[in-house]
Amino acid sequence: SSSAPFWGGVRMKAAAEFLANTSRPIAEIAEQVGYSNQGKFAAVFKKQFGMSPLEYRRAQKLATL
Repeated sequence: SSSAPFWGGVRMKAAAEFLANTSRPIAEIAEQVGYSNQGKFAAVFKKQFGMSPLEYRRAQKLATL
């Protein structure tokens, strides 16, 4: 369906918020936004944001110092 990319983007934005604002494990965040496979989540996240979830979290932490 044509809404799949849209929902994927929404889920990744939600995941980015969780990464930036919580210290939850990445696996838990992946599950929360609908990915049972953390590797798949990381690949989709990296495709959208240009960095892995862990890199993104580190970059956000540095940005708020």
